[in-house]
Order: sequence, then structure tokens, then C-alpha cells
Amino acid sequence: MLADIAHIWLALSLCQLWGKLLFKMFYLVIAPYEVSVMAQVGRWIFPNLQSTGSELSTQADWSVIMLEGCSAFHNLSLAALLWLCVLKMSAYRADRGAFIALSISAVLVVAINIARVLAMVPSRDAYLYWHDGTGSILVALASAAASIIPIVIRIERSA
Repeated sequence: MLADIAHIWLALSLCQLWGKLLFKMFYLVIAPYEVSVMAQVGRWIFPNLQSTGSELSTQADWSVIMLEGCSAFHNLSLAALLWLCVLKMSAYRADRGAFIALSISAVLVVAINIARVLAMVPSRDAYLYWHDGTGSILVALASAAASIIPIVIRIERSA
């Protein structure tokens, strides 16, 4: 029991302190590649999507600027924390299948965040909906589900 609490405490410190610190340190290196990938994916939906540095735009008078808090990788540490909590609550060992479930969660969380950023690109109204409005709540719920469902399925299948 104490070991489980220690694991979750360690994961919390990694998620809330060390993960954020490392992310801040390396985001300037990651950002150009991330925006480039988002632009390549986004051109399937918006053929005229342009990317310049950390900006994405589909029209001359509107663009979305990618900051570290907007990164598609921003919620990965939270996904890992949720994964660990589900593992600990179920007393399931972190086996190969559990790590595959974590990988699936990571891919889903990144894809959800990329979709969210791309959904903000067309207009200011779209930005407000997906950044501050109901869309941000939907994305948070989808990210939480994407973080939890793969490991729950893995645990249920092995039971």
C-alpha cells in the first residue's frame, strides 16, 4: 500500500513539477517540428493552410500562434498519471500490454490536441469555441477518456 502511494506521489511530482520544467526547457526545440507536422496533417482538411514559425493560418487576417501550453504534447504527463492511477487502483502489474495501452493513450491524446488546434485555425469564433468555450471542455473530456479507456480495456481483457 505504501509503495503504491509512493508511486502515485512520484508520478504527481513528475507530472506537475519535473515534466512541466523539462517541457518548458525543450519546447522551443520541439515547436517548429510540431507546427510543421500540424500543418502537414491540417492540409488534408485545409489545403491552403500555411505555417510560419509557430503560426498556422488559412487566411491573411487570422492565424493561430502555438505557445507551449497549446502543444499537442502538453497533456502526455497527465495521461501517464491517469494510466498509473488506474493500474494502482486495479492492482494490475505494468506488463507489456499495459505499456501498449499507455502508448495508445499517448497517440490518442496527441491526435486530439492536434485536431483541437486545427479546429481553431479557420476563424476567431472557432478559436474562442475550441480554446475557451464548450470545445475546450469536450477536448478535456475526450483526452481523459483517451487516457483511461485503453488501460481499462487491457485490464478487463486480462481479468
